[in-house]
Amino acid sequence: FAFNGYLPIDKNERTNILKRFEKKIFSEHQTQIFIETPYRNVQLVEDLCKTLNENIKLCIAVDITSENEVIKTKTIRQWKKNVDSIGSIHKRPAIFLLYKIMKFIEGKTALITGAARRTRRAIAFKFASEGCNIAFTDLNIDDNALKTQSEIASYGVKAKGYASNAANFEDTHKVVEEIAKEFGRIDILVNNAGITKDGLMMRMSEAQWDAVLNVNLKSAFNFIHAVTPIMMKQRNGSIINMSSVVGVSGNAGQCNYSASKAGMIGLAKSIAKEVGSRGIRANCIAPGFI
Repeated sequence: FAFNGYLPIDKNERTNILKRFEKKIFSEHQTQIFIETPYRNVQLVEDLCKTLNENIKLCIAVDITSENEVIKTKTIRQWKKNVDSIGSIHKRPAIFLLYKIMKFIEGKTALITGAARRTRRAIAFKFASEGCNIAFTDLNIDDNALKTQSEIASYGVKAKGYASNAANFEDTHKVVEEIAKEFGRIDILVNNAGITKDGLMMRMSEAQWDAVLNVNLKSAFNFIHAVTPIMMKQRNGSIINMSSVVGVSGNAGQCNYSASKAGMIGLAKSIAKEVGSRGIRANCIAPGFI
């Protein structure tokens, strides 16, 4: 939700705008607001900040091109106490202020598949650093997975690893039930389980094809199938499919992997249309080579 332009000086007009903001932001569970305003209206913007609850992020771009340097410095110093970052906006002299009243996913629960290792592990750490409780799955909860669990918990959040064969439909539903019971809710699903068994098509076996499609694509179907009823009852949720750049452009020697990752894109687009009206978002990320 964005408001770009000038907040009026007239008190009545200003009150009406703030009421519109308040009505909008309190009707959403999580919202991010961006406001662009001239420097002389910063006090009016601060009035808006007072209407925000703890779930709101507010970004303010303040035009400071024509104001006294001493006044600017004083105000910025005061605002620094309440902001997480101050930077510059390209192509215009401005101060960028991020009001972060509460971490965006603090207190939520994320289910991340295959998160005991590599990039998937880093995603779990990032979510945990934002205050999100983490339930993660892997084929086996070995010493490495237990170490990951401990490292996630060190961020001060609840963390637990679950052994699960993501490619197995019944096993997936069982582990999702356990997680929902243990954590009370599931707000975010990150479909991240994946393997590679590369080879040219003429040399690729049926087993190589099936293994990659089952782990990479069918697992996403399994978890979405198990989690969506929970999110629909909550009327809120976020599904994130981890695809790949090769799912967009293809890659020689990776027909099975490319097909599975292209399928993740189509799956995200389709499930978004099915459950979007229930407050559930679905998105897909296609990283390059890491």
